[in-house]
Amino acid sequence: MGAEARIDRLVTAFMARENVPGVALVALRGDQIVAQRGWGVSDLRTRAPMTTSAVQPFYSVSKQITAAVIVRLARLGLVDIEAPVGRYLPEWFGDQPTLLVAHLLRQTSGLPDFVGRPEVLAIEAAGPGTGSPATMLAIVDALPRRFEPGERHAYSNSNFTALALIAERVTGRPFDQLQREMLFAPLNLASMDECSVAVGAGRAVSPGHDGEGTVQRLPPNLRPSFVGAGGVCGNATDLARWTRSLGRGRVFSRALLESIRSAPPVLAGDVPPYGFGLSTVEIAGRPAFSHGGVGDGWGAWTVYLPHDDLTLTLLFNRGWVWGSDLATPIVRALTGQPDRAPLQRLALNESDRGVLGGAFEDGLFEIDIAAEADRILVSVPPFGPPIEMWKQPDGRFVSPVRPDTFVMRLAASGPQLDWAEHRSYLSRR
Repeated sequence: MGAEARIDRLVTAFMARENVPGVALVALRGDQIVAQRGWGVSDLRTRAPMTTSAVQPFYSVSKQITAAVIVRLARLGLVDIEAPVGRYLPEWFGDQPTLLVAHLLRQTSGLPDFVGRPEVLAIEAAGPGTGSPATMLAIVDALPRRFEPGERHAYSNSNFTALALIAERVTGRPFDQLQREMLFAPLNLASMDECSVAVGAGRAVSPGHDGEGTVQRLPPNLRPSFVGAGGVCGNATDLARWTRSLGRGRVFSRALLESIRSAPPVLAGDVPPYGFGLSTVEIAGRPAFSHGGVGDGWGAWTVYLPHDDLTLTLLFNRGWVWGSDLATPIVRALTGQPDRAPLQRLALNESDRGVLGGAFEDGLFEIDIAAEADRILVSVPPFGPPIEMWKQPDGRFVSPVRPDTFVMRLAASGPQLDWAEHRSYLSRR
């Protein structure tokens, strides 16, 4: 079966299994388009077909765009990445001289996440103009820190809200304007803009859907909690072109990309495969720079594979889907690899059960693991029912339902959970 037919089979099966109304896909080899197609519908009410020009939120993929603005400002001498955050945001972080801008970019700050907190949800539901990114940081500052800066790696949207506010402070201009002038206009990414600006200007944003097919809309007050951390909208074609430009060193320098790939260890001894809004977790066994974005109504996934000079971007108009479930098999198809071999289900030994069973945390989430005779059950409360994982001959534990999304391995420092493009380092709580 050729790559095109394999991709069609994979997308069709994924949409049926996950109840996704529409998928848009763009793949580039070099600068040439090798696949560009939509499946399904963009809106279940109108039945309009899904296309690669449909505009929707990218959610957390936006973080790499925020990082790119900071890097550009650093080149202009307006931001020092190795400087204390308190130099730029003294009212919240002036008493934390060891918290550096670099910690925000590498998700090693220890700042708690504001997403989902009741006071934040109330601001998002309010009329436009209520609150601001500064309001988000005031909420964050009042919460306990997760750990000391540089001690551990843990994902937090607060880091990138802080980065966006730093950019606004040093330039005196709104962050959406900075993104357009420094990145979107020079790269001719006409569909990409801050979602709050697009919605406020009446530009069409393709509707999202939940798992039951109910139409979802963006919150009425986007800017405070979305800017910097997850606020960019655009289409699949432009997101693929962005990813291609970034991976080829047209946005970040080759030296910076290599520094992300070879990140220094944190104080706990782990080497996080993440920095500047990019994950360096391998995709289908290939070196990669990737990131996903999920939220109510929509999902996104984008990856650049430097050894293959391959870009793949996927957009989904259903919320809270695991894009890596589909992206990784498609990468296999595009690189001529066979489909994943069936998983084995080996018995756990006494050591496995002793190391894995119990209550853990990763600096952000509480994670409970039940170790049984021939499987483990991993529970992360915000993400639904427990994830079943089977032991494999190489010692990894892999989800039989989502084998390309949930993988756990045992390292000297403890269990490490790869989910989508992120890696959690688990400590007992």
